[in-house]
Amino acid sequence: MSEIIAKVEHRTDFRYVKEVDWDSDGYTITYYTTDKAKVQITYDPVTGEPK
Repeated sequence: MSEIIAKVEHRTDFRYVKEVDWDSDGYTITYYTTDKAKVQITYDPVTGEPK
């Protein structure tokens, strides 16, 4: 999971991670950008890639 969060932290305009959820689809990361936009991305837990 730390590798996935590191990928999120390196995204353009990243500001901070708000929440990390786990379900059968994988990890859903909720984060905010520098312009205060809310972004949610679900990552595959095996590959570490966005779904």
